[in-house]
Amino acid sequence: MASELEIKTYPPDFTPENIQELEEYRANGIPGIPSDPNKIKEIKKLYMDGMSFKMISNRTRTKRVAVLFLAEKYKWYEERESGMIGMLESISKRADVFQVQHVHFVIELCDAIRTYYLDKINRFAETKDPSIMEDLNGTLMNIYTKCQDSLRNKKKDDDDMPKSPLVGITLGNGATLSVPEENKGDLSKVLKTLADMNRKKDNQQGESNE
Repeated sequence: MASELEIKTYPPDFTPENIQELEEYRANGIPGIPSDPNKIKEIKKLYMDGMSFKMISNRTRTKRVAVLFLAEKYKWYEERESGMIGMLESISKRADVFQVQHVHFVIELCDAIRTYYLDKINRFAETKDPSIMEDLNGTLMNIYTKCQDSLRNKKKDDDDMPKSPLVGITLGNGATLSVPEENKGDLSKVLKTLADMNRKKDNQQGESNE
């Protein structure tokens, strides 16, 4: 069996103990495998949400080894990894669009306020009417100053941004994982970290409902 374990490739979120347990389960004829499509669909959803094998087992009242078997058989890890890559790309594109829209709005606002003041100044230059300057809206000048500060800070942030910024990923268990953007396409490390976090939590909770 040792040589078989060395040849067969398992998902990165499987521990050596998981693999050993699964191989023994296969040797015993895989008893108790869920056959209800709705039950399998429920188990898969929990797995895709980032729940650990033990938590899925407790939630669905299914043997943990059966959950391992289903995840490995149907290649759920690869499917989840592909889905997370797509999600990260979508989030990144939406964030880029939002940043462009925000900068565009601030620039348009600055232009509108500047036009307001230039009109007042030109009218005063033509008429020398002091009431024109007295009626200037000081609140708009404060907004204009804040807009300018916002644009300067945005430029400074862009200049200071590291070459490989971190991407925050909200995981299924509520935790947030920071991943270098240059490695966001390789989510094996991300999901492996998630699995390690869940296993640590499992160990703290004890080995109940095995």
